[in-house]
Amino acid sequence: MKKLFCLLMCLSMVFIISACGDNNKNTENEEISLKKDLSGSKFIFGTIRPMELYPAEAFSQSGDRLLTRYREIESEFGCSFTVKTYPDAASGPIRSAQLTGIEVPDIVDMNGDVAYALFIADALLSYNDVPGIDLNDETKWGSKAFTSTGNFGGKQYGIFANKWEIIPQMGGCVLFNNLLNNEWGLPNPYELYENKQWTWDTFRKILTDARHDEDKTKYYGFAVDEGYSAYGSILMKTVIFSNGGKALTERSGKLTFGYDTPECIEAMEWAKNLLENDLMRKTGSNEIQEFTQGKCVYFLGDSWRGTIHTEDATYLPSVTMEEYGFMHFPTGPKAETGVASSYVSVDRRLMFLPDLTDNEPEDLGFVLNFLFEVLDYETKATWKDALKTEIVHHKVEDTAVFLKMYEDVTYDYSAYYFNVISELNSAFTSVYNRKSGAAEAMQKISDKVNAEVEKNMYTE
Repeated sequence: MKKLFCLLMCLSMVFIISACGDNNKNTENEEISLKKDLSGSKFIFGTIRPMELYPAEAFSQSGDRLLTRYREIESEFGCSFTVKTYPDAASGPIRSAQLTGIEVPDIVDMNGDVAYALFIADALLSYNDVPGIDLNDETKWGSKAFTSTGNFGGKQYGIFANKWEIIPQMGGCVLFNNLLNNEWGLPNPYELYENKQWTWDTFRKILTDARHDEDKTKYYGFAVDEGYSAYGSILMKTVIFSNGGKALTERSGKLTFGYDTPECIEAMEWAKNLLENDLMRKTGSNEIQEFTQGKCVYFLGDSWRGTIHTEDATYLPSVTMEEYGFMHFPTGPKAETGVASSYVSVDRRLMFLPDLTDNEPEDLGFVLNFLFEVLDYETKATWKDALKTEIVHHKVEDTAVFLKMYEDVTYDYSAYYFNVISELNSAFTSVYNRKSGAAEAMQKISDKVNAEVEKNMYTE
């Protein structure tokens, strides 16, 4: 309790100082007591992943610490705190609650595309307008590069629980079966990474050496899952970023369509060539069997495939595979060697604030500051510690690669061409499926993307 008292005192001082700054709220001469009385207040935390944010007792160590935190909020502030599950398409139920005034959640953990729909409806509260939230504190709210997906119209609407033990999610990740890699006599990717040899040329040679047939079964070095979230387009974006390409590039002082630049075209044609030469398998399976059953060494997947705690998706740490590893996609010739090609997009999960709740921004700021402190006051463990101690197999190597991906992560600016994302993905997929050349496909979509970017970034 003494440590809890000290934490509350620190948070109270932070809240007072921040509230007196330029946060667009009139808090002049207002004093916040150490033990804020929120008796009768009800705070609702909405989530699309209940087993992460409100798990059953003993489901996980970090889950138990979260449950303790919720109880501490109720005990210290005299309020009630509940966690409510929402569907993936959460904007509908949240908007309905806002319009009817019935149990609007105070904060929600959800995909950014759902949050963007609420932003368009003027139904989100910006963290810039919440007293006590210091967005410059990246150790608490997430790095600006990672949370860029929650920045709409120049304000920050999404944050990441950077002191919690829930692992961030990024694209541009390849996971590999280390046992199979050794069995097939392939180079150790960690050594290639350390020696700055983790490149397209090296990777292509690995795929060439790995490709073989045995007992009427085809074995590949690399597989791409077609059954989950249009991985053909995800592969193209991954390879583009690995070659130094950008979604938007500056021309004449404005950001415009960037996927038609030489480095992007080169990347897409290189990836397409892997398929043309039968060096990569399209699995057609959303359960990554080829990877977990030892039919391929490398698998293209969002990083969550190897980190997320859930009961409704393939979770690699629970699969009977003794060793798997993390690596960013190998580096292309136009990119700086050693830069991790990870990326985030508008559909990345963050924590957002629906507007029109029953609670005032001042109270939200106070509770959120308390909520998002480290879950264990003794160890002060964060997701970086949990990653190393509870998740990855190769504690030093995997952790180093994952942290490098988080550090180098890039944003694809997808919020600014949100209405034509599906058309852009179709253009990527047409290249992936060898139905059109990269330059041709990008030329057809560039005007539509530019029109959206102009409207959303430069039109008052």
